[in-house]
Amino acid sequence: MKKIILILFITLFCTGTAFSMDTLDFSDYDSINVIKPQVEDLNRSVYTGMNTLTWTSADAPTVFGFNVGLVSGFSSFKANPDIGIEKDGYLPTIAALQVGLGTAGFEAYGRVLPEMELGSDIKAQALGFGLKYNLSGLFDVPGLPDFALFGEYNTYDLKQNRDITTDYGTINSGIDLKFKSTNFGVLISKSFAILGIYGKAGIQSGVTDMQWNRALSDGTADMVTGDFSDSQFAYAVGLTFVGIKAEAGARGSNYSFGLGWGIGF
Repeated sequence: MKKIILILFITLFCTGTAFSMDTLDFSDYDSINVIKPQVEDLNRSVYTGMNTLTWTSADAPTVFGFNVGLVSGFSSFKANPDIGIEKDGYLPTIAALQVGLGTAGFEAYGRVLPEMELGSDIKAQALGFGLKYNLSGLFDVPGLPDFALFGEYNTYDLKQNRDITTDYGTINSGIDLKFKSTNFGVLISKSFAILGIYGKAGIQSGVTDMQWNRALSDGTADMVTGDFSDSQFAYAVGLTFVGIKAEAGARGSNYSFGLGWGIGF
């Protein structure tokens, strides 16, 4: 069963990302200021999905705890033919192994997706870590849900190197996008035997480093680099059931959902 879930996650991730990235074309743009309005929605979509399923409970062990699981996240994006996105859709934006350790009301996680080739010309990689602190011990009231504060830093890299046909000839796209997200927020959860519910909200501040090749009139390409930042309020709600996790949320006008599986001790 575990292997089946892993294969499903990776298949969905690879297929969806390859499909979504395959039509991207930045070759007409010569600076970050010019391309920024065109990629803002795609940029926010990636941030919305890449931070899915980071925390699924406000509870934290008092002595020692360990958990491990698989996470996957998807987010909505809007059509923009100017950069090659012809239809609205959902982009798989994370599929990773996540491990957590906790003690004394604190819990930390790390998540990783080693660099993977998604088809012949697209690569993806993810890395992140976070820390939360359970506040429930400050409120000696039976029946209250668990409360926690959290902070986290997640990164996600997407690279596309394929030949594209432009008005000036064929060039390599050379698209390299590095998303870096710093998040702070609050988390609330309640457990009922094998079922748990949770909600979280906070500010996601992202910096995106971009690199791509612009087509020149002499048939050559010029590499363009730059970065821009974006901060938005984000929120999500979710369920856990015997190790299976499901989450839905939003960041501005972009929506996300996630599926995961994990065990803890």
